[in-house]
Amino acid sequence: MDQCECLRLLGGATDGEFRTNYESLIQTTLARDMAREPHWTESIAVGSRTFVDSIAQTVSCRQELEYLPIGESAWVLREQ
Repeated sequence: MDQCECLRLLGGATDGEFRTNYESLIQTTLARDMAREPHWTESIAVGSRTFVDSIAQTVSCRQELEYLPIGESAWVLREQ
């Protein structure tokens, strides 16, 4: 999708309106006391099993890899 189509799907926002809102959301999120989520910060890959498998093939030089399900349709790939 191109930028104009994305803005149209967002209700006709202008580029400036989108940027202002986006920057505000980022600042608000950063200002919150957010807890670190290990499955995001300690993993090699997070996503569908197909995606995680494809990443595992590219990092075969790692010692030992482990797959862990998170939620109903997502997986984590990390070193043991």
